[in-house]
Amino acid sequence: MLGVTATDVLALQHLARAGVVTPGALSDRLQMTSGGTSAVVQRLERYGLVTCGPHPGDGRSTLLRLSSAAEHRVARAYAPLVREVDAIVDALEPGERAVVEAFLARIAEVTEASADAILRHVRGERLRVEAVPHTVLWA
Repeated sequence: MLGVTATDVLALQHLARAGVVTPGALSDRLQMTSGGTSAVVQRLERYGLVTCGPHPGDGRSTLLRLSSAAEHRVARAYAPLVREVDAIVDALEPGERAVVEAFLARIAEVTEASADAILRHVRGERLRVEAVPHTVLWA
């Protein structure tokens, strides 16, 4: 529908959720190098899905956001799903709706906490570098 890669979709999701991010923040969220993130951003700009603008507080940085075209394309892509979910929700009794809302809110909290813990663990592993004896470098 959008003609983008899975990584592009993930970047778009992060942008949609955050609203505006710096390329560095997007790199962190995608767990990619700055070069990899630059390639993603350039591709999304070429597709007209992302816009870049100057950072008002830091002249060395830019801010990324979804383009209005992206918002419309994503809305069209998800419209059938949203209609179906709305129909399911509309069919619920008020008491059922309250139980479902509480359940989903708790699932979202647990999922976010788990994702944060995994990310902290992965970042910690990535920061550990095995010590290499200097003599090995000259062998």
